[in-house]
Amino acid sequence: MTTTTTQTTTKATSFNWKLFWILLGMTLFGMLALTPYSLAMSGQSLDAVSPIQLAIQFVTQLIPMVLMIGLGLLMGKKLGLGAPLLDNWTNGISNKENKKSFPKAIGLGILVSILIMVVDIFIFNPFVQKQLAGADVSQTASAGPTAWQGFLASFYGGITEEIMMRLFLMTLLVWLGSKMFRKNEGQPTAGIVWGAIILSTIAFGLGHLPAIISMGISLTPLFVIRALVLNSAGIAFGWLYWKYGLEHAMVSHFITDIVLHVIGVLFLGTL
Repeated sequence: MTTTTTQTTTKATSFNWKLFWILLGMTLFGMLALTPYSLAMSGQSLDAVSPIQLAIQFVTQLIPMVLMIGLGLLMGKKLGLGAPLLDNWTNGISNKENKKSFPKAIGLGILVSILIMVVDIFIFNPFVQKQLAGADVSQTASAGPTAWQGFLASFYGGITEEIMMRLFLMTLLVWLGSKMFRKNEGQPTAGIVWGAIILSTIAFGLGHLPAIISMGISLTPLFVIRALVLNSAGIAFGWLYWKYGLEHAMVSHFITDIVLHVIGVLFLGTL
């Protein structure tokens, strides 16, 4: 992994199954933590949903995550991308040097969340309110999830979304770019990585559009642009993944969501 902070990598050549199971367990926890938030977004309550229905939903969502984690780890190992702290920990290697970069990830998460709130409140919100005036929007869209639901959902954003968008998608794009534009047998060029960061960030923004539709909001160009701009935080998370590893991207994403969905809800209302 090309980084200003040298990362210790395991010398093992075999697949790290311990890391795989840890990430899968974290993914399942993130999916479970999202449940109250997603039900609130759809106007449902937990006691109104069948346990069998929830179990089927978790299984259908978990199967592709198994593939994403496995492929992400396999591709990342060849590219110098992955989860170095957990990788080294499962192999009994010290992580003291890499831990020093976490304040940078936390600070970047706070900065990104503040920028998102400022842009949304002062730039997008006046146009959003004008467009929603008189529209048949669901009550859920106006009420929004509570702070405690946002807190739990932050684990999904910080864990599951980072595994999907960084460990899998961004790594896949870097791998494809390296195959298409390879000039040597070394690490992928900065241009390839930045291209993967931007493309995965765009995909991250577009992935939020179904949630907007589910609230009964018409998908106009305004809401598409808003989703892309507000979720451009993925650029910061992608940079952290590239430079320091998946764990730093997870922490930064989690902090961003905490500020937006907990602190923001408590003091500013639903964004």
